[in-house]
Amino acid sequence: MNKFYRAIKIVDREIDAMEVGEVDSQTYNYSATVFSHYDWDEEELDDLAKDLKADPDIKLVTVFEGCAIPWEMLYEIVRREEFEHCPSRTEVIFAFTNPDSAVSWARRPGQTSRYLIVELIPVEKAINSTGWHKFDTNHAWLDKATEECSFREAREYIRNYWLQTPYHELYSSPESLLTGKFAIKVYKSPSTTVVANQENDNKHR
Repeated sequence: MNKFYRAIKIVDREIDAMEVGEVDSQTYNYSATVFSHYDWDEEELDDLAKDLKADPDIKLVTVFEGCAIPWEMLYEIVRREEFEHCPSRTEVIFAFTNPDSAVSWARRPGQTSRYLIVELIPVEKAINSTGWHKFDTNHAWLDKATEECSFREAREYIRNYWLQTPYHELYSSPESLLTGKFAIKVYKSPSTTVVANQENDNKHR
């Protein structure tokens, strides 16, 4: 049986939805959950794409002048321009193929929140469903793009993500982008609740 795992921040809105039930990638996805935000509109995305193309060699930290870099917009710009056959991160559920990877993600440097590990199981015969699909790639490529990169440099890392290029460095973060309908429940194990490693976090601040 295909099973996937995911770590979510422990907040009331998420807990209520996650105890048991079914979710669909069209309604429960990156943009619908509280830990990720897609608040741009199409015109804003188009304008940013034009600006980046106009001068792709300026460092991103300069382009955005101290503001938070809207990384998801950059990922979507590259996807739309070169990889339209790939699923948009705005319309998927991201998950891992084993619970240990979900735990590792929750304990990544810089995280101090408490997380819940949940299990996703594809609903094979959902009504009016075309089935479920997964797109396997490695988030570590996206992590290589930093504010000190130009868009030209960041674009190559983002392209490797969408190309599903194997990642061979020490730190790796394989993930699956899921579309379709899934049964979802809290994963019952000793590591259901995960607290980030404070000592490890402090070393990376």
